[in-house]
Amino acid sequence: MQAEDDEVSSEVSVALVSAAAGATEHGQRRQAACFNFFFKRGTACDADGDLEPPRRRLAKRRRGRVSPPANGCEEHEDTNAGAVLTVSLQLQTTSTVALCGMQVWGAALLLVDLIISRMHCFHNHVAVELGAGAGLPGLVLAKVCRRVFLTDFADDVLRQCQQNVSLNSSACCLVRRLDWTHALEEDSDQFTPGDESDEFSWRSTDLADVRRCSYFLAADVIYSNEITEAFIAQAKRLLLAESCPAERQIFVAVDQRYNFTLPECTTTSREYDHFVDLLVGLTAYKQERKADGYIGDVRRIKCEEMRVDESMEQHSAYDRAHMRLWRLSLAA
Repeated sequence: MQAEDDEVSSEVSVALVSAAAGATEHGQRRQAACFNFFFKRGTACDADGDLEPPRRRLAKRRRGRVSPPANGCEEHEDTNAGAVLTVSLQLQTTSTVALCGMQVWGAALLLVDLIISRMHCFHNHVAVELGAGAGLPGLVLAKVCRRVFLTDFADDVLRQCQQNVSLNSSACCLVRRLDWTHALEEDSDQFTPGDESDEFSWRSTDLADVRRCSYFLAADVIYSNEITEAFIAQAKRLLLAESCPAERQIFVAVDQRYNFTLPECTTTSREYDHFVDLLVGLTAYKQERKADGYIGDVRRIKCEEMRVDESMEQHSAYDRAHMRLWRLSLAA
């Protein structure tokens, strides 16, 4: 397990630096980039940049790419590539482990693929991205959702995320601070009106949206046991909250990273294995509702691994070899 002050670079950052060869100074940590997502034939964006269902056949698409922005970023239709959704970001090309959210990691691209494949489900809904970091999946969600909350904890990460919201003119996105060790519920301290000068504190007007939120999403939040345990505890509270709608789902995209470890003397994926163990414990838990001394309905959580294969369109260039996608929801 890496220390919080260790320097790390994501595979997306490495590709970003390579694509911008000669465009940045040596050793520069901050980078502007456009992420282009090329849709399958027939998908398009309307004049407001919102995703639309297929209406007509378009030219053959190309694989997505990561490149520095030229004259800003927008949603458009490329006659050579088909429909294109472009998200502009300011991000770090390297960071400490503690601030790894200032980079874009591979699982975020898988989460974007999920969003685009289910854009009809997200349409006009409220969604919350947990551990949003630079905010890439949430900014894609903003094209179809009525309201998107991009949540994280560290000040530097939140400020960068807010810059990216402004950069993409995503009026429906709100950046909020979320501590996974505290409940995100209507009676939570996180909804107590705070310092008005803190633009990332929760507002009373956020409550109604969060209460009826059906979709929570997270990417690459599994990299230390402590954070994983806090995340699972938060997921449990979100699904078993009194105000939880029956259709609420939590999607988690994970890169199953392998490292050589001792004493095994072989490559293992300890962090991911711990995550799966916690999911097993989550499915074994049951909550009994009591009223007037009598046990009412019993609620359980269902955790299922989703298929990541050719059936899910890939809209940008990244390696899916060790990518995993999970859905957490209330059992029927």
